[in-house]
Amino acid sequence: MYSRYIKDMPLKSGPNKGELSAPEIRKLIRGHNKLTNIKVPPGLDRAGLIKFLKSKRYAVDHVNKMLIDKSMGQGRGRKIDLEKAERLTKPVPKTEEQKAATKAKKDVKVAATKKREGDLIKAGATLAKVRADTKVKKAANVKKKAASDELDRRVAVRTAQAKKRTDILKENGIPTLEDYRSGIEKISGGKILSELSAAKRKAVADFANSVEKKLSAAGATDMNVISPGPASIMRDVGNLERHFDFLATKLLKKA
Repeated sequence: MYSRYIKDMPLKSGPNKGELSAPEIRKLIRGHNKLTNIKVPPGLDRAGLIKFLKSKRYAVDHVNKMLIDKSMGQGRGRKIDLEKAERLTKPVPKTEEQKAATKAKKDVKVAATKKREGDLIKAGATLAKVRADTKVKKAANVKKKAASDELDRRVAVRTAQAKKRTDILKENGIPTLEDYRSGIEKISGGKILSELSAAKRKAVADFANSVEKKLSAAGATDMNVISPGPASIMRDVGNLERHFDFLATKLLKKA
């Protein structure tokens, strides 16, 4: 099943002659996904694939037939070539035990369906009605799974984006939102800030102001001095949180 990719390389004609074909680029992505994960939008042609990879800070090396991760995160410098991608993506044949387990699972499911249909028919339902209901239920399950998969995808995207923002701050020696929150938590002991003693509120405000100075020095929006007053400290400490994402996004755009 892999020979068709090999015979295509590289492109034989056209303006991109000598470069990798779309199937080869997809194979590099599949191989790279064994090391990390690249979510590729469906329906992209060759030009779309290259544009998408570039937007994610990946480079396709057509000469050496490699996919290179050029990001500043933990995967910096990671590379995958066609030979390695071929090895990583080659399917592992199922053992006889695995085949038997799959068949047994399928047989149990078929038997359960037949029993359910038989019970419904005995109760007075027609076979056509039973199978029509089964078809509707299957369609509903497919739709439910698609919605669940989409939710999982969105959560994964948000998680990955949050990690990138955290990583870029760490790489530039800037406190992260987690550092800030844990510092506030350590000083306050988990209590409501407005209910702390004046000394504790001042300690929280001093810590928050020290973090604010570092964010401002790195290019975040300047804030007013955080006040230790019982009526303002919760508002001011909370307002500073949004500047972490602002600065991280700004740094990622420069990267």
